[in-house]
Amino acid sequence: MVFRALILTAIMCCIGNFCDGREDKEVFGRVGGEVTLKPTVVQPITSITWKNGLNKAAEWDRNSNIDYYTRCKSAGPRCRLNTTTGELTIMQLTLNEELDLSPEINEIAAQSFFSVIVLEPVSKPSVRQTCDNNQCTLVCEGESTTYTKYSWKENNEMVADDTTTLHVQKSDKLDKIYTCVISNPVSSEESDSVKESDLFPGREVKEVFGRVGGEVTLIPKVEKLITSITWKNGLNKAAEWDRNSNIDYYTRCKSAGPRCRLNTTTGELTIMQLTLNEELDLSPEINEIAAQSFFSVIVLEPVSKPSVRQTCDNNQCTLVCEGESTTYTKYSWKENNEMVADDTTTLHVQKSDKLDKIYTCVISNPVSSEESDPVKESDLFPGREVKEVFGRVGGEVTLIPKVEKLITSITWKNGLNKAAEWDRNSNTDYYTRCKSAGPRCRLNTATGELTIMQLTLNEELDLSPEINGIAAQSFFSVIVLEPVSKPSVRKTCENNQCTLVCEGESTTYTKYSWKENNKMVADNTTTLHVQKSDKLDKIYTCVISNPVSSAESDPVKESDLFSGGHGRIIIGVVSAICVAAVCFVIVLCYKKKAVHLMNERPDNTEAVRLMNERPDNTEADRLMSERPDNTEADRLMSERPDNTEADRLMSERPENTEDRLMSERPENTEADRLMSERPENTEADRLMSERPENTEAVRLMNERPDNTEDRLMNERPENTEDTVKFEDNNGEHVEMQMGP
Repeated sequence: MVFRALILTAIMCCIGNFCDGREDKEVFGRVGGEVTLKPTVVQPITSITWKNGLNKAAEWDRNSNIDYYTRCKSAGPRCRLNTTTGELTIMQLTLNEELDLSPEINEIAAQSFFSVIVLEPVSKPSVRQTCDNNQCTLVCEGESTTYTKYSWKENNEMVADDTTTLHVQKSDKLDKIYTCVISNPVSSEESDSVKESDLFPGREVKEVFGRVGGEVTLIPKVEKLITSITWKNGLNKAAEWDRNSNIDYYTRCKSAGPRCRLNTTTGELTIMQLTLNEELDLSPEINEIAAQSFFSVIVLEPVSKPSVRQTCDNNQCTLVCEGESTTYTKYSWKENNEMVADDTTTLHVQKSDKLDKIYTCVISNPVSSEESDPVKESDLFPGREVKEVFGRVGGEVTLIPKVEKLITSITWKNGLNKAAEWDRNSNTDYYTRCKSAGPRCRLNTATGELTIMQLTLNEELDLSPEINGIAAQSFFSVIVLEPVSKPSVRKTCENNQCTLVCEGESTTYTKYSWKENNKMVADNTTTLHVQKSDKLDKIYTCVISNPVSSAESDPVKESDLFSGGHGRIIIGVVSAICVAAVCFVIVLCYKKKAVHLMNERPDNTEAVRLMNERPDNTEADRLMSERPDNTEADRLMSERPDNTEADRLMSERPENTEDRLMSERPENTEADRLMSERPENTEADRLMSERPENTEAVRLMNERPDNTEDRLMNERPENTEDTVKFEDNNGEHVEMQMGP
């Protein structure tokens, strides 16, 4: 009896599934999403019928339109039939709905049917851990369903599949990271990472990344004054110093010349000339106390420029970023220069209305970053070319079509609506945007150019021309922008370095750059790092721009960033003042000396200071003791030996030009007012009461012995100030007393 039942079951299975040769295909979809079912098609399609179980879902033949039924029609069309390929797309998937679809192409039932399984995305899992001294058991916990799968990563590489449990052993470096991954056919989630150093508490591991050929600086934690430092690479010394000796370098730090640099003040160790794959696990001992952390130096090569592989149909493309992948490589995507996908090599894009998007793949690691060549949406979906034209709010733009023949008619459209129209038998007509509130466009019938005026922010202008009844293969997307506002600079400084951040309003088309002393030094970045220079004479300016405008920040002076510059300026000013003061004192002393030398004759002037002493006087004798044929002395003293420069001007006859003001009669105006009055006149008498030929020097020297200014010069020979020492013509030292 049992045997007969088994035979009957086998026959039914054969009839139901296997004997007819039909293939079961499971297709998974996400709640709220869609799936596309792709039948095998051998010949041109003339009719299509899709069934869900025994009920029709969609139907079409070449003599009629598409009809949708039951599930595909409820609450509006929820399916999409491609009559060229026979593909059926099921949209708005709901949880637990039963979809078993099969196609009939050209009235022939296909040998396969599709079982659509709708799933919810998985939730983020967590990790439960149980550890002893040297081993841990990690358990991944999350919601399990029929299609849920668990796996494990170690340092981002898959190490265990289809298991919720992972057993790990303690390693030497304690540098491993574990992650649990839960997935189903429509989604995937990762747990928070679990660090080995957290599983086995002990010394902290700090990863430091360096570039091949470059250098890294390891910064230990220091709380006290440093008296000794020892850095080890593994168990071997790398550098050593104490306050009683010089620095010694060992092994890696010494090979092929010093390749390390130790800062004895901070304890920092700089590793230079990094090479790929070298193992550097460095730990410090400060003041003979081992630190509770060590540094794992990871040396990486810079990433290379990635490329983009594309697979497209009519309305969708899959872009795959291709480059060299390593443990630390990361992939991401930009759309119109904005990040849209992170940590993935693949991007799915849908065809948009304007075909104006640009996609870029970014590959990076902790020491470098590279971008692929941009991929234009208009290249992914070949068709009409999109030309972006930028205009300023309130301004205008001119659209220039390609014209190869004499123009007989022109039609410009904004989207599907006419904007301007003309032919050789009629005038120009303007419509919609171009006509509202008076003509706001200008059509050039000779060139076909259309000028759009009075641009307003956020208006949508997608204009295309038809020249001589032929639609152009390009259209113009007019983008209206406001001018940028003036940016400001935020600065954060330490002793020798400043970070400058340019702050302003950022939009899709905003670009930031930097100038140093009016020369561009950084492009497409809001941040500039500057080092203190010797002269402190640099000036930094941030520039913010978009395609229609540009603005610069107020300049930032290096001398303001690093305040030490003011001290140098102040020192310079103080030095200049000191020099000026010294010069002033020298001049003052010189004048006092002059007074000391001008006591010989009352009519002597300033020139007498040097020249009125006796022939045996040294300085005066140099100019005055020579014979009348001496040129310099003769020029100053050709009148009389005791005559001076002032006497030269004042002793000549009235016709002398310089004597014009002083020798004339009482009717003389300004000079006569002061000099021709009688002896009782105060001011004039003070200066010139003695003789008309007397000069300024007379004011001090021609008064009587009781005159105060004559105190030092007219006293008796025993007066010390009136004693002059000099050498005579024989080289003998002579002391001479000078009386009145």
